[in-house]
Formats: sequence, C-alpha cells, structure tokens
Amino acid sequence: SCDFADITFDHARPYAYAIYEVVPDDAVNAAGEKYADAAIKSGYFTKDGVTYDGRMHEVHISIAKNADGSLHSEGTSYSQTGATSYTITNSYDAKGELELSGHKEIANKPASMDLSGFTFTVKEDDKVVSTGESDADGNFTFDEIDYDDLSAVGTHTYKITEDATTKPGVTTSHATVTVRVTVTDDTKGTLVAEPANNGR
Repeated sequence: SCDFADITFDHARPYAYAIYEVVPDDAVNAAGEKYADAAIKSGYFTKDGVTYDGRMHEVHISIAKNADGSLHSEGTSYSQTGATSYTITNSYDAKGELELSGHKEIANKPASMDLSGFTFTVKEDDKVVSTGESDADGNFTFDEIDYDDLSAVGTHTYKITEDATTKPGVTTSHATVTVRVTVTDDTKGTLVAEPANNGR
C-alpha cells in the first residue's frame, strides 16, 4: 500500500488531483516506444518483465469553510465509480529462447562428400518443437525454441532424431539424443535455458 503525505488546503473550493504510477523512462510499450519518447503516455509500458500502469487516475476533493473560518472536507470522489481508493496493478512475465546445435558424422565418409541436406527433429514428449538441417560440413543449428511465459520454468526433456534420408549409400541413424534443459527466471523478464550437456 502507499500513503501520500498530508495535503494542506487554504481555500474553500473544489480540488482535482491526478494520481499515476511513475514509469521508468526506458520502459517500452507494445509499439516498442520508450516511455520518455512516447507521444501518448497513458498506456502500459514494460521494463525487466514488469508492466507499469501508465494510466492517470483522478481524485476530486471538495473543501468548504466552517462558520469559524476553518476548513473541512465535504467528501472525496474518484474517477472510478464507487471507488474509495485506487489500486494500481503491475504484472510480471518473462520470455526466453533456446538454440540447440549438433554435428552429423558418417563412418567411412569419402573426403569429398557433401554433408548438407540431412534433417533433424526435436521433440518434447510427442510434440515437435524444432527442426534443423545440416550444412556441407555436417553442422546444424535448430530453429529457436521459444519460452513465452513463466509456465515454461522447470525442466524440459528433448529428444533429437535424424529424419529418414534418401541419399545414396547413406543409412539413416536411428539413434536418439536426449537433451535436458533447465529453464529459470532471472526475475528481470528473461527466462534462462541451460542444457545439461551444452545443447550438443
């Protein structure tokens, strides 16, 4: 909760105040604009995974004079109907990604053999989460695996297999490589994915 310092009134009249959350200048909105540069600052802006409420909230206070000249408040009203105080809510989320890579080897490979075009699949349980294709040297990098929210925190077990090949004289490998990845939240909006065997 937040309690503001006392306000001193010296005249009998209506007063209007704006309450808003202080948003970091480098927080960005959905359009990628920094708060400091945004023409419209009344939306939501995010920094380090925290989404700030940039909306303005109005408070109206009516001050009246007593018979002895002292002042008293006749009441406070809020721009939100029925409100007696304001709740400004922040939200937190985090995202991350993982890029796995590998290398294709062929026993008895002729020195001039091109190793490009071999394809590989990454699955978590029965779901395909990424694919990759080897280059001429047999190296391959999988498409990034995205972690979109905090539900991804935990341990993920991926199974990597080679897809069937039609290359003459080459036998498809039926081996399965298991990669275990631990996803943690750095509490600054980023999910950090750490493979137990460096992702290779």
